[in-house]
Amino acid sequence: MILRSATAPTMPADYNYKRLIGWFKRASSAIIAFKTYETDGGGIEFAWVTPPRDVNLTTTLGTTRRTDALSVPAAFSVRAHLRAMASTSASGSAVVLCCPDETTAAPSVTNTPLATLYVASATQVIEQVSVRTSSDGKVASRASGTVDLYVIVTLGFEWGRR
Repeated sequence: MILRSATAPTMPADYNYKRLIGWFKRASSAIIAFKTYETDGGGIEFAWVTPPRDVNLTTTLGTTRRTDALSVPAAFSVRAHLRAMASTSASGSAVVLCCPDETTAAPSVTNTPLATLYVASATQVIEQVSVRTSSDGKVASRASGTVDLYVIVTLGFEWGRR
């Protein structure tokens, strides 16, 4: 039986207990291809066969914090595996990429919370990072200046089943 809700499934008569044992993503009535791997402690790592570009911003990442949805479950928090890219033609900029539950603070190369990416003047940087999502599948980002191009590709995620 497939239940379509992770938080409030419709249960068959006389059933009292429930447990979420899996998750998959659909688009245009098809399941998006993925691989799974068991992690330490019995969790599952999902890896997209074709990782989606979930964020693709031109000149819209600046000093104001923003949140973006990723290709991960939107019903519980997971650790998302990402490739993030930032480029700028102006002065260098630090970028912090974090869980939206984290306090909003300006990214810095010297002060807390530091930065996830630092792009020097007229260059680009690409990093592979893992970031905890909020319970609705989003991550937050903010720069210390204007970033000309900001991209996040979601490689997959880890889900610590219980």
